[in-house]
Amino acid sequence: MAVPRDGELGRFEFPTYRVCQQNMIQYDTARDFFPPLGCWERYETRGFKEIALIRGVTEQSYTKTATLINRIRRQNRATGATTLRTSVEREGKKLREAFERVTTEILRREGFDETGQPVQPTPMWVQEAVSYHQSRSRRPLTPVT
Repeated sequence: MAVPRDGELGRFEFPTYRVCQQNMIQYDTARDFFPPLGCWERYETRGFKEIALIRGVTEQSYTKTATLINRIRRQNRATGATTLRTSVEREGKKLREAFERVTTEILRREGFDETGQPVQPTPMWVQEAVSYHQSRSRRPLTPVT
């Protein structure tokens, strides 16, 4: 079995391996190293993502970006607009999950729950009791009006 990978230079495949024992798969590099993908998804290199996501769909449509990618890679209709859209949605989901994970960690570390409410309400400042000894004063206290 071969796993396809979309790169900035084109689509290439590399072999995967299985270890079977008594008709049972013990180890499969295609499943153990790579997360499962849907029918319109491909594994992509960082260079491909840079062209497609940063320089592509953020500035123009999926169709125009797919045409640009296929022209750069000299592969006519290798990556379609639907495949590109699916890739962008998957990357956006991963980004949103990372933001949620980091913000939840920051909130917990600073004493807040997931909704932003303090876990234990504390005053904004701490004011310690002040004691006054008249024997230390050189002049009498006068009321402020």
